[in-house]
Amino acid sequence: MDALPEDEGTGEGLEIRKVGVVGCGLMGSGVAEVAARGGFEVVVRELNQELLERGEARIRKSLDRAVEREKATRGERDAAWARLAFTTELSALADRDIIIEAVVERLDAKRDLFMELDSICAEHTIFASNTSSLTITDHRDQSSNLRDCIPVRPGPGKGTHRGQGQLRFCGESPAGSVHAGQHPPA
Repeated sequence: MDALPEDEGTGEGLEIRKVGVVGCGLMGSGVAEVAARGGFEVVVRELNQELLERGEARIRKSLDRAVEREKATRGERDAAWARLAFTTELSALADRDIIIEAVVERLDAKRDLFMELDSICAEHTIFASNTSSLTITDHRDQSSNLRDCIPVRPGPGKGTHRGQGQLRFCGESPAGSVHAGQHPPA
């Protein structure tokens, strides 16, 4: 198994700067919001314009609620919103460091998505899944060309990764960190 790309000379795992989220329903919009509030540049992709607009509205409403509840300032809300971009084109995710899928819970849909992403993304791109009923090895085992695939779960240290080292993601965000350093079961 290949190790995660290392930062120059530090021996630490890849630094995540650009995040992609596929699916902007309840889970995808939440993931996108947390990443944007955490300071990451986020591109959100949805299947069609109607679903994309619903997801945008959901995120906008949530950010506004955070200001109303004094969980964020207007400036923090506006900065998070400025870090979000929305699209229906999968190719807009080609330069992302990590892509988190939050699509329908069907293995064939997730497999097809990862295979298409694998054909357009950089070699260092990490694929993550927000799956709740499918195992991460189901995703990985469907295609030998999936390089990196990790589950996204709440709390630090609960994810797994095919590579070695540690993934830092959402460092100072309200959600905390997601660390990955274990190999999934074979």
